[in-house]
Amino acid sequence: MALVSLNDVTLEFSGNLVLDGISLQVSRGERIALVGRNGAGKTSLLRVIAGGLEPDNGTVSIGRDVRVGLLPQKPEFKEYSSLLLAVMSARPDLLALKRDIEKAEQAAADGDELAAIHLGQLQDRWKLENGESLEARASQILSSVGFDPDRFDQPTDILSGGERSRLALARVLCMDADLLLLDEPT
Repeated sequence: MALVSLNDVTLEFSGNLVLDGISLQVSRGERIALVGRNGAGKTSLLRVIAGGLEPDNGTVSIGRDVRVGLLPQKPEFKEYSSLLLAVMSARPDLLALKRDIEKAEQAAADGDELAAIHLGQLQDRWKLENGESLEARASQILSSVGFDPDRFDQPTDILSGGERSRLALARVLCMDADLLLLDEPT
């Protein structure tokens, strides 16, 4: 089964054809390298696959429930109060679910029976998504890209350029992407 399929994709910027009739399919387990000269459209193709650019023509099909992660050449992200939160924020779905659980817990504690039922459903989803391991996974990933645990609580605005690149890599790894796109990683 294909994670992503492109069929006859074209993309222009200011009248310059960047992608011309690109068709490809990426299946689970495949590893593909994209090689070309500067300005050939490699980054544009990755952005089309990741959903950050809409092609002028052709179709892009992402498989059902497929999560695509893109590590751009020049990572940009908002500043966070801690490295750990920055990495965990790569899973906004789980952070939102955690907030919903906290609200439902409060409502259930106040005697709301429907909230108690809803809380059970939310907790089931949390377990299914392995939400309870998000912080541990983010910590493990931060360590694996070279951050010492004593730095996990540091704000992101003090990071050097190289550290920001490692943090961006940690964020995309924490996404648990089915398809991981790395644009000139170093």
